[in-house]
Amino acid sequence: MNSRALDLTSSARCFWALTILCAGLYLPGLAWLPPVDRDEARFMQASKQMIETGDYGRIRFQAEARDKKPIGAHWLQTGAVNLLSPDDLAVTWPYRLPSVLAAWLAVLATAWTARRMAGPAAGLAAGVILAGSVLVIVEAHLAKADALLLAASAIALGGLVAAYTDTLTRPLALSFWSALGASILIKGPILPAVVILTLVSLAIVDKSLSWFQRLQPLMGIPVMLLIAG
Repeated sequence: MNSRALDLTSSARCFWALTILCAGLYLPGLAWLPPVDRDEARFMQASKQMIETGDYGRIRFQAEARDKKPIGAHWLQTGAVNLLSPDDLAVTWPYRLPSVLAAWLAVLATAWTARRMAGPAAGLAAGVILAGSVLVIVEAHLAKADALLLAASAIALGGLVAAYTDTLTRPLALSFWSALGASILIKGPILPAVVILTLVSLAIVDKSLSWFQRLQPLMGIPVMLLIAG
């Protein structure tokens, strides 16, 4: 057997191997598992009501307004249901599909970032560890916002690492700001707060934050606000 075929540290093989691993961990039980979290039931019902009423601007759980939750996760869920099960809104798996895809993206983004920081073997190991985390497996099966926030965080912090190590490209800078904007739409200001704390910590340690200009904030901040708005 060709030993190169078994080398999972190459970029393409690593990402394909992680994709297969994620499919094996996140897809089983997606369709038949009933809602096991009360917050998931609320997310599903609110998204279902959006489709039934045609009102995609307000979040309502039965007759109660659900304004404390950002709307982004509901938009992704209603999009998946409208695309994959428009005639049967009681099917659970389309509501959960955004969480599955988000967990998969988080694994790939983490592997990509680890490859840049510590090499191919570290990238594969980081992806496997995150993919196999019990909490990530659970959140991938739930129609909530947490897996979506994880994906946005992995993408944004990957862009931050690229800027810090001077390997940033314009598309990566755009992905950083887009992920921040999407995270606000999904879960509020949690990820921007994490990024700010990271920047403050690095500024204290390095006594400089000049590298942050590589992220082109004059271009990126309007993009972030446009997405969040």
